Amino acid sequence: MSSFLGRTGANLREVIRYGSQQPCVLLLDELDAIAKRRDDPSDIGELKRLVTVLLQELDSWPREGLLVAATNHEQLIDPAVWRRFERRISFPLPDADAQARLLDGLLGDPWRKLPTKIRGALSLAARHMSPADLTLLAQRARREQILHGGALATRLESLLGGIIASLPLAERRRVGAELSKFGMGQRAIHRLTGLARETIRSDGAKPREKEPKDA
Repeated sequence: MSSFLGRTGANLREVIRYGSQQPCVLLLDELDAIAKRRDDPSDIGELKRLVTVLLQELDSWPREGLLVAATNHEQLIDPAVWRRFERRISFPLPDADAQARLLDGLLGDPWRKLPTKIRGALSLAARHMSPADLTLLAQRARREQILHGGALATRLESLLGGIIASLPLAERRRVGAELSKFGMGQRAIHRLTGLARETIRSDGAKPREKEPKDA
């Protein structure tokens, strides 16, 4: 990127042409930074010209090379750019089983020793998290456990509670209702979601006399 008019497009053209001079794999990461929709009224003309440069270079990309692009914001990409790629591959968020396998690999034996109900509830509560976010969550939980002690389940629950608390109320209620169906008590649901006991009860949570202790 350059503050000089037209320089960013020239830089992009130079990079792509350099990659096209020999068989290679060229990865354009964060594609939305250089390929945003041209009908976006908030963008300046320089960014629109940048998309035009990209389209021209993609049209001349040699068959001997492999061009790969990645983005977390596919809705921002200009449709003409999408048409230049032969395949589009989406990576959805992991389901509960995939989350459990990932956390098992990240946390190892301490995770496997947690009660099944706690493991399932934590996986369910983290269902909107990407693999990268789950990795950061697991690393932070282990770090805090090493530094401050306490049970791993308590550390994970505390971190998840902060994440879930940032969700819209309707989504937190959905999470709370599913945790209740999973068998988690009202007190634990309240800690994770921040929902009032009355809300949890009205959404279908069954009161429990005693919460299971963390392992």
